[in-house]
Order: sequence, then C-alpha cells, then structure tokens
Amino acid sequence: EHECISATGMTHSYYTTIRAIYNVNSEPSEFQISSRDITELQQYYEKSQHLLEELQLHQKELEAQNEELRMLRQQAELSERKYLDLYNHAPDGYFTLAPNGLITELNLTGAALLGKSREQVLNTSLQNYITLENRDTFIAFCRRIFESSRKQKCELTIIREDGEHLVIQADGKRIEQEPGAEKRC
Repeated sequence: EHECISATGMTHSYYTTIRAIYNVNSEPSEFQISSRDITELQQYYEKSQHLLEELQLHQKELEAQNEELRMLRQQAELSERKYLDLYNHAPDGYFTLAPNGLITELNLTGAALLGKSREQVLNTSLQNYITLENRDTFIAFCRRIFESSRKQKCELTIIREDGEHLVIQADGKRIEQEPGAEKRC
C-alpha cells in the first residue's frame, strides 16, 4: 500500500501487487504490476472503525446504566417488601376504598378487626360491616373524604363476624392518583 497526492492536492491510497511469471526453466520472464485505488475503501474502513469505537463506548455506557438500573430495581423491591411488611402487620387496620365503599385493599389487622380473612373481605363493601345506625355517618364520611384533600375523622360501630359490636375511630384521606385513575381513599 502506498499513498500519492494528486495534482488537485487530494491524497489517494493505492494497493499495488507485483507478480512474476516464470518460464519453463523456473526463471522470471515477465512481471505484472497492478495498482488499485483503494481511497474510498480506506475511507470506508476508517469511518467503520470510528463508528465501531463509538458503538463500543455507547455499549459500555449502556451496560453501566443497566447495572445501575438493576441495583435500583433491587433497592425498590426491597423497599416494597419492607413497606408491605409494615403495612400488613401495622397495629391499626388499614382499608383502601373505592368511592362506592368497596374495599380494594386492606391489611391483616383490618381483616382481623372484622373477624375475617383478607380474601373474604376484599371487594366487599365496608358498609356491610357497619351498623345500620352508622351507615349514613359512614356515607357522609366517604363523601367528605373524596371532596376534600384533608384528613377526615368519624366514629363508627362495626359488626365483627362473631356478632360483636366494636366502636372505632375512623380516619380517612383521599389518595392522590394520576389524572384519570379511579379515586381511592
């Protein structure tokens, strides 16, 4: 390979081969020279090498980002497990309600307050566990929660599975959701 500068000042790269042709006595009798302009090929190769280096650098950056995301995901999963453990074993009963009073989530203590398992209580109306005398109070309580962003309180009497009446202090607050999401408290 060699380079030549043309009359216009451009550098061209050439690949030259010299081949000997031998006679019957195994002596070189003729030489063939061929030269090929490989300027475009060399430029293509250099650009390819540059792109490859950029891709390799980008791959390393992506691998580092992926590792960071993997660590963040592990931390988030650990945090979620801790939160769920705290939520499920909290000393107070927690209920998440839809606007119509349907129980969408509850912790173990909440289920124990009603004397049932969590599975038996999920997707039932909390009104079913409130005495008839307190149902209007409960409905007004829910309405206040969904109309205000402030914490609301009321006193209710619930009926446990075993028929025992239990007076409770209910605190409720609307859960802020993304626009369009179903409201919860």
